[in-house]
Amino acid sequence: NFDTPGALAVLFEMVNRCNKLLEGDEELKPYILKYAFDAIKEMTNIFGLTFLKERATSISDLEIEAMIGTRLNFRKQKKYKEADEIRKDLAKNGIILEDTSEGTTWRRKL
Repeated sequence: NFDTPGALAVLFEMVNRCNKLLEGDEELKPYILKYAFDAIKEMTNIFGLTFLKERATSISDLEIEAMIGTRLNFRKQKKYKEADEIRKDLAKNGIILEDTSEGTTWRRKL
């Protein structure tokens, strides 16, 4: 009796924590991420899962910041549909937006 849903939940939690770790400035970050990636890769192999080849994203940091600025303007004008489209476009390029009380932050998906 193997708890597949539970095991997959742990994998997703590990990936989520790695994504958040990418934002920090910890000195050991590269080592922690390498260890986590190796562990995740080993566990996914057990389930027959594979990683997609790295996405070739041609979107630069400046383009991301510009799109976030445009999205903010749409939100101020209450054009939420247009703002959501920008969020979706960024998500397609592997960019995660987080709206906080201090503003919008972003990071690349792991």
